[in-house]
Amino acid sequence: MPAVVYFSGQSSTVQLRNAAGVRWEANRQTLFALVDTGGYSSGLRDRYQFYLLTDVPIVVAGKNLGPGAYGGGFLEGPGLVVMDLGGNEIFHAPYERDSDMKRPRPLQVEAGPVSGNFRLCLGRNCVALRRER
Repeated sequence: MPAVVYFSGQSSTVQLRNAAGVRWEANRQTLFALVDTGGYSSGLRDRYQFYLLTDVPIVVAGKNLGPGAYGGGFLEGPGLVVMDLGGNEIFHAPYERDSDMKRPRPLQVEAGPVSGNFRLCLGRNCVALRRER
């Protein structure tokens, strides 16, 4: 993950301490990191909480997402929002709140119950993640 990323006409610093990812077969990866959004408008800052880089097609919260770079966030109401680099919304999807999570972190990726399935979590809010077949 680069230390600085481009999104919606500006660059933002990545919080490398709050980064996680999945290494798929053949050295393919999907990476996530929280970002510092101090220079963004409050409307975009609420929606742009993390940066996503993937070099394989993935399925996030049941929605297909091709290789590329994206911004995203977990919102009350509409749930997960994923945006292209211009800040245009690609999709919304519901997230699940995991009240039983022992030690929630700002951002984490956990293995799911089935091999090849994962969960992306911001705090206790989580969505399913897997490689597209």
